[in-house]
Amino acid sequence: MHRASCVRALVFDFDGVIADTEGPEYRAWQETWADYGHELSLDEWVQCIGTNDPDGWNPLDELSRRMGDGFDRDEANRRRQARHHPAIHALVEPLPGIVDLLDQADAAGLETAIASSSGDDWVPVLLAQLGLTERFAHLSTFDGTCPAKPAPDLYLRACAALGVEPSEAIAFEDSPNGIAAAKAAGLWCVAVPHEITAGLDLSGADLVIPTLGGVALDRLLERLGC
Repeated sequence: MHRASCVRALVFDFDGVIADTEGPEYRAWQETWADYGHELSLDEWVQCIGTNDPDGWNPLDELSRRMGDGFDRDEANRRRQARHHPAIHALVEPLPGIVDLLDQADAAGLETAIASSSGDDWVPVLLAQLGLTERFAHLSTFDGTCPAKPAPDLYLRACAALGVEPSEAIAFEDSPNGIAAAKAAGLWCVAVPHEITAGLDLSGADLVIPTLGGVALDRLLERLGC
């Protein structure tokens, strides 16, 4: 791992990179909107991928706006949860390549962390479900104390906690919001799209690859030129 001399850490987004959560969430909201006679397009949905901006686009807020007075937000959310929760609880494995890449990072002496716009009521629970709790030295999740992506703060906090400079870390992302956050923070960024984000503009990343399955860390560093 001689080429890892300029890289000291790997920092992962969570949803869509470590866990296959993006598709189930979109489909749950799609079906819930359909209950009320509305179609949730992918173009609308992608506005909220990778971020947790309280002032940004929100599927429940938008459905409420369309339905008008008398709309029962709690009932709509219960319908969404009834679809979403079973799908999420059924997840028993991380996405392809994650465990192998973490093993390679350990062997190379690299630090690992998560930087996610999801909250600390979500990420640790699913990490435990996937058997990955002990694989990350730090979790930088959205707790209201710093802005969510696309602001760089979650990545800056992760790097500071690991004791590395952002330029010494590689971020793994799946969305434009996440890529913008990683690059604004000064990290290298590898984009790994999935079914929801494959058609989005991920050109802000230093490298776009279709999957982490079978990825060799040495080769990845070579392709990044670091």
